[in-house]
Amino acid sequence: QSKIGVSVALPFDGRRSLRARAARHGVAAAEADIVLATMHVREQVRADFAEWYVSGERFRSARSIRELADELAQMMDERASAGEASRLAMQRLKLVAAELRAAESMTEADLLSSTRMVQRWYPFTSGATTASAPELPPSPPTFDINARPDIAASSQRLAQSEALRRLSGRWLKLPSVDVGWVDQSQGSGGSLIGLSLEVPFFNRTQGDQAASRSRLGAAQAAYHVDTLRARLEW
Repeated sequence: QSKIGVSVALPFDGRRSLRARAARHGVAAAEADIVLATMHVREQVRADFAEWYVSGERFRSARSIRELADELAQMMDERASAGEASRLAMQRLKLVAAELRAAESMTEADLLSSTRMVQRWYPFTSGATTASAPELPPSPPTFDINARPDIAASSQRLAQSEALRRLSGRWLKLPSVDVGWVDQSQGSGGSLIGLSLEVPFFNRTQGDQAASRSRLGAAQAAYHVDTLRARLEW
């Protein structure tokens, strides 16, 4: 005989809804990770700009102090030549001026390095560009931990793990409907309608359930660590 037909599983056991729920939580976690990555880029831009501003202020301060030391050393040299000051004091002041010139060179090197870092974000920046510090935004009076994108991503991953854990516990299946046609070569054929049911006597997805419980425990621990870190940072 020849048998032609289809077998359709009844979609009423909750597996499809749990898979869809886990997928939605996974997409939401990925979107929160993208927002977090964007915030990290903004944080790096601000850190590079702050380093550029601070190194510029240090260089200008070191240069003004060095110029003052050079003037004082020149005055002390003239006084020592006129016999109004000791040459030992003059040599000490010149030594201080040399040390200040070395410190100025170090701050200038830091300024050049920070300028190169800022040029990654602002290519028009040059050595003649001066940074201007903006006003700091006011601190928020309250703290909503769920508004942070990393906490949102961790929460969505926890919800996804819970849905997958529930999905792994669905080891009973509804019967599938078989519809087809039977053609017998030595007799009459006809239509075929029936039900197929798998009875899991031994394999009840114990391994998948254990793995999903472990993943859920890891997600719960990660969420606890993330929220604790967020409160400590605040």
